[in-house]
Amino acid sequence: PDHASMFTAASEVSRRGLACEAFGFDPYLQAQRMKRESLAQDLKVLGNVMKSSGSVFGAIKDAAKIATAGRRYMDDVPFSFHFTTENHNQVAAQEAIAEINSICKGAGGTKIENSIPKIIRSNPFMPLNNMVGPQGERWLPVHGLVPHSKAIEMADKIEELFKKHRKAMQEQGIETGYLFTLVGSSTCVLEPVFFWPDELLDIHRHTVEGVVQKGFTDFGKRTEANNLVMSIRSEITLLFMEMGAVHLQIGKSYRYAEGIESTTLALIKALKNVLDPTNRINPGALGL
Repeated sequence: PDHASMFTAASEVSRRGLACEAFGFDPYLQAQRMKRESLAQDLKVLGNVMKSSGSVFGAIKDAAKIATAGRRYMDDVPFSFHFTTENHNQVAAQEAIAEINSICKGAGGTKIENSIPKIIRSNPFMPLNNMVGPQGERWLPVHGLVPHSKAIEMADKIEELFKKHRKAMQEQGIETGYLFTLVGSSTCVLEPVFFWPDELLDIHRHTVEGVVQKGFTDFGKRTEANNLVMSIRSEITLLFMEMGAVHLQIGKSYRYAEGIESTTLALIKALKNVLDPTNRINPGALGL
């Protein structure tokens, strides 16, 4: 029903090492994902699900369940978390699934159709169409990795930040959602994502499939909206740093220089001066 109960369940699953893949969505991002693609793409995905099933009967059963559920089964779902488990034998795998179900039910969760993990497992390398919104909106993620003990607090603080900017965001048509996932047995990943109407860049035109781009809206250049998104993202990276979060992309978007010990920063700067005295290599990266 909310991110607190979701993290309570997901963290316990993570600590017990029950899932090999685990990820979740807030209501907004999962609604965006459900708008994706087309009937033709759905049929292609179902074909791959059938190919990955262990038997003819299993293939028909899996495809039928997913087709019957369709896309509307998520309409009334608030926060969702999706798990895949694997083990040395079917009995052990089923026991892990039963334990996951018990943990989630104990945290206030309700079991839903398992279409999403089945589709993702059988279609691991989908086209990169998710780098924009369903109507061609700009999309921008930012993420932080925190221990389970900080996940709920981090989500609360991000929501407070969004609430502070809510009026300005609404004026610019900026929407936000979340992707959540787990790393090992000790870490939660929170990835707030922004969607807003703005012109697409060359990388979007080059990467997103042409058949998908045909349904896009031409929003034109929205400088004010873009600047607001970048400003809020910068505030989130500061929040991540203050809470001791780490990340997977050392570069210009994150507070690298501010988040390390002064002696370590001095060493990095000394190496930079020796190896790149004219500062020609990716200037501005790492905050140097």
